[in-house]
Amino acid sequence: MKDYKRFLDRFFEKVKEAGIDIIGLQLDHIAYYTASKEEYDELKPEFEALGDFDHEAIISSRRVGVITLDEPFVYKDYKIEAAELIEPKDGETHSSGWEHAEFVTGEGYNVILEKYPNIKWETGSMNRPIYSHITAILDTDLKLKFHDKSILECIRIEREQGSQ
Repeated sequence: MKDYKRFLDRFFEKVKEAGIDIIGLQLDHIAYYTASKEEYDELKPEFEALGDFDHEAIISSRRVGVITLDEPFVYKDYKIEAAELIEPKDGETHSSGWEHAEFVTGEGYNVILEKYPNIKWETGSMNRPIYSHITAILDTDLKLKFHDKSILECIRIEREQGSQ
């Protein structure tokens, strides 16, 4: 997990190349993508050792775990409080490694999409009631996601709704 700094070096370089302005935004969390269900099982204890593995859900036929880090990852001026562990969807091939970083934005998604029309965007999740986001494809296996609430806030909301 220590290689997150190399991932973020590459990530910020690609964001800069794409011309996307993320200055002043909260770097909410980063996500590690596994190559298989077996690798997810192998890495889960490592992630659990980093903090509170307080949420695991099945999303699009795969497990997605969220860890609240006991000691935030620190990168330059960013303090990252959470990390995701994601297994591939059935039939999907994916390489192992850190895959994306997510930022909380106060701007509407359509404003961001209009601001960066030359970026390849995935927008299928932008209208979700919880965990909504848009995704900029920066490179093969490298993505930038914008969302309106932190992942830990989304988990809290989801739990509150489930207890009603």
